Amino acid sequence: MTFMRTSIAALLAATATLLASIAHADDAPLPKDATPFGQRSRVIVSAENVFGGLAESISTSADTEDNSTSLNSNGLFPGFTGPRFGVHFVVGSSITVGLGLSAWSFKNTTVLSQSTSLTTIRVAPRVGWAPAIDGHFAVWLRAGPTLVYLHSTESDLTNPNPTYTFFDVSLEAYGVWTPYSHFGVMVGPSIDIPVSGKNGDETDLRFQSIGFLGGLFVDF
Repeated sequence: MTFMRTSIAALLAATATLLASIAHADDAPLPKDATPFGQRSRVIVSAENVFGGLAESISTSADTEDNSTSLNSNGLFPGFTGPRFGVHFVVGSSITVGLGLSAWSFKNTTVLSQSTSLTTIRVAPRVGWAPAIDGHFAVWLRAGPTLVYLHSTESDLTNPNPTYTFFDVSLEAYGVWTPYSHFGVMVGPSIDIPVSGKNGDETDLRFQSIGFLGGLFVDF
């Protein structure tokens, strides 16, 4: 399927706020012996899944060609659920607790010029550990549950309830680079392991994804 994707206005506003914060970051390069990521600040605000590659699929537990949908994408804002806005708190030495939220809209235009839109919402609580290498580099390991909600405008006799909910367990391993004070880039692999999914009375659905994704963050 080919989608024309439109982000939710609130997500754009949040990303614009983050970029404005970056523009006011300290212009002086951060020395390598500076206090590292995960220790120097108490709050981390992130724009995640902004770029990279992602393979996602929705299927039943008995996966066949007829009952599965997949999307492989790369570049800016890849995937069904688009970029994610996150707020994380440093609660101990290199230990983080936070929440990521995303809201995204797709529009699929067929060869007959018929349009189907798909709205997705993703809620992602995370617990993380960020051991530092030096003042510039760190590793940010995160895990937690992910709830995915999808709603389609298309409905037919075979699918009278085009609303899906999925529950996954997610693992993420980011490399963190902070060249300037309170501003950095995060890049690394992520995987969503399917646990359960539902569409009306159908309860054997699965949502899974694997990717290599990047984003930006500010901390203070």
